[in-house]
Amino acid sequence: MALGKRKTSTTSAYTNIPSTGYGTFNNWAPPADWPSIADCALGNIELIVSDKELNTYAFICSTNNGTPYQINWGDGTVNMYASAAKAQHTYTVGAGLVCSLGYTTFKITISAPSGALTAFAVTSHSLASNTQRHGILSAIVRATTLTSFANMFFKSTAPAVDCYQLQSCILKDSFPLVTTTSSMFYNCYSLQSLTLPAMPLVTTTTSMFSGCVSLQTITNLSALGSTAASTQGDTMFLNCEQLTNINMPNTKFTTLGAAGASTLLNKLATIALNASSTFSSATAPQLDISYCTLTAAQINAIFAQLPNNLAKTVNITGCTGETQVTLNGTPTTGSTTVTMGSTTGLSAGMEMTGTGIDTAQSVAFTVTTNLVTLANHGIPNGTLVYFPTIVTTTGITVKTPYYVVNAATNTFQVSLTAGGAPIAITTGTGTVFYGNPIQTVNPDTSVVLLIPASSSPGSVSTVSNTALHSLAAGKGWTITG
Repeated sequence: MALGKRKTSTTSAYTNIPSTGYGTFNNWAPPADWPSIADCALGNIELIVSDKELNTYAFICSTNNGTPYQINWGDGTVNMYASAAKAQHTYTVGAGLVCSLGYTTFKITISAPSGALTAFAVTSHSLASNTQRHGILSAIVRATTLTSFANMFFKSTAPAVDCYQLQSCILKDSFPLVTTTSSMFYNCYSLQSLTLPAMPLVTTTTSMFSGCVSLQTITNLSALGSTAASTQGDTMFLNCEQLTNINMPNTKFTTLGAAGASTLLNKLATIALNASSTFSSATAPQLDISYCTLTAAQINAIFAQLPNNLAKTVNITGCTGETQVTLNGTPTTGSTTVTMGSTTGLSAGMEMTGTGIDTAQSVAFTVTTNLVTLANHGIPNGTLVYFPTIVTTTGITVKTPYYVVNAATNTFQVSLTAGGAPIAITTGTGTVFYGNPIQTVNPDTSVVLLIPASSSPGSVSTVSNTALHSLAAGKGWTITG
């Protein structure tokens, strides 16, 4: 389901929220005249709902032993419903607790008197024929026996349901049985912050926060899927315009999506990834960070975290810090100068690619001296290099970053750290690859690179980028955008 229409006013009848997700945020607090749900009992779910735009509500809950669940609708009505059956209710407008913002509220309590709740999700009322926007304002979930959070506040099938007025969701207990959170908060436009509990077994987070345009912080995000063998996260943070940090170093992703829109970029600045993520999804891009305000340095930091030796794709289309310039140039074997009739758009620090400029070269490995042999290589100490192919040699791994140490005219050694101890290797052969950044731009004449060209192919097409693509390409990744 596509994102619904965003609110056009800078204020709502619920609380102040920006119209675009780029407004000025204050620390949100519930109005003083909302009912309290702080005393929700362990095992229950409580909701604050309003009658401002909608006075009909419906939910579906399941229990562990098939016994009925109970809903106290907060207006004197208490009903029992069969497990997995729809519970729905219509309020009398104006009959709830009066709120100073111009509507009345009701506190809903959901429980399982003879069992335990295992599932809860919003659904459409039988009176609905079009998309139903539930006026759920706040929620607390203490049913620790839930096994799924999927579609908790969203329903995609017609008639659809979204909860774009949800301001707060409290998840204060551990949820050791939950395995999916897909579309949990989809289109919850008004949600500004969230603290997650421990949910170590989550394997699917697809679209969990998709469309949460006001979401700024997620505390304890690192506890999501922390012990799962793998977690699917496509479109997990799609159009989370205000979210700047995705801290998930314990989650082994098969795919992760945090793309913004071309018309309104996400403010993403940092991602913490698990080095053991397989990104094994067959669908590219496996990592989508397109249309974000990421600087070149921030993109580089993400590239540096990508797992080694994976033939996967990362999408950086539309990111603020990425500029790509394609021009013709003429490299010369052994020279760092590339002759160019035009240098428009180029600047020092950009990384240039092209035949003879960053082409992988054949090398030999020597066991007795731990040397990598490449005649007149010109690669300085501290340069990151990668070995796309390795034949028989042990001690190093293909498509893994290493630092050049002890560089000489025709040889060098490699280390796991800059200036570190050389790695012991055995005799063999392979190829070496490296990035080649621009050191100096001589306008419309030439550029000077860090490392000399390996061949003289004549005039070739060169591509230069502000982000250091070699940090990802050296590990086998394809960069789009």
